[in-house]
Amino acid sequence: MIKKLMLLGICFTPALGWAALMMETRDADGELSRIYIEGNKARIEIPGEKAYMVMDVQQRSMKMVSHSERTVMDMSDMFKDKSQNQKGSSNQRVDTYTQSKGLGPKIAGYETEEYEIKANGQYCGSAFISVEALKQADLKRFAAMLEKMGNAAKSNVDDMLGGQMQSFMSPCEIAGEQQIDRLMSIGMPMRIIDENRQLDTEVTRIDKNAKLPARAFDIPADYKQTNPAQMMNEAAEQLRNMQPQMQEMMKNMPPEAMEMMRQQMQRFQQQ
Repeated sequence: MIKKLMLLGICFTPALGWAALMMETRDADGELSRIYIEGNKARIEIPGEKAYMVMDVQQRSMKMVSHSERTVMDMSDMFKDKSQNQKGSSNQRVDTYTQSKGLGPKIAGYETEEYEIKANGQYCGSAFISVEALKQADLKRFAAMLEKMGNAAKSNVDDMLGGQMQSFMSPCEIAGEQQIDRLMSIGMPMRIIDENRQLDTEVTRIDKNAKLPARAFDIPADYKQTNPAQMMNEAAEQLRNMQPQMQEMMKNMPPEAMEMMRQQMQRFQQQ
């Protein structure tokens, strides 16, 4: 999900006149996503769901609106700069780099160059980069702002994990994160191929004179407001309320399953 947002995100741009910019992408399952940009705001439509996200890079805010659940998930805290405590880190030592493979195919009407992404000599995927698309769409200012937001988000996640974020990532995931950031300074990633040489995400269309959906950036005032921390607390409370029933169920469980269940309960109670 994070990689897909990175690909979508660099296509935010100030609107020209009254027109909005729209970029359409497809994923490995063939599902199409659209992102609309006007000024500092962007609307990301979530395929298969009655939901969308609204981002404001100037305010560093991101909110997901779900019509089916009538909720607004505020994820803005992920992008706020916070003072980070120095903690021990078990980050892996990974030698990541890219290697140009020459011209790639035309994608959405733009010439591309293929770059292989590698970690410790292992192939981790390819990115097809278009310098011309980045120039024509005038994305550099917004891309720079989004990069700051992304760095803040990664720093905050790493802080929550006690400086151990890379411990949960494979060498290829680390390489993809680092090298896509670098390649974004060269041009726009138009297609991402994964380490199995299968499609991850691809730009299918860019419309620089698109019409915004109705109330594109509205946040419904009557929807339930929540955030990731609140959701975790609510889940933990539900588990606490279920303890009597769970204890009864655990009487008939094998000892190994009981111990695993007990440890999971402790983790939730500590949230």
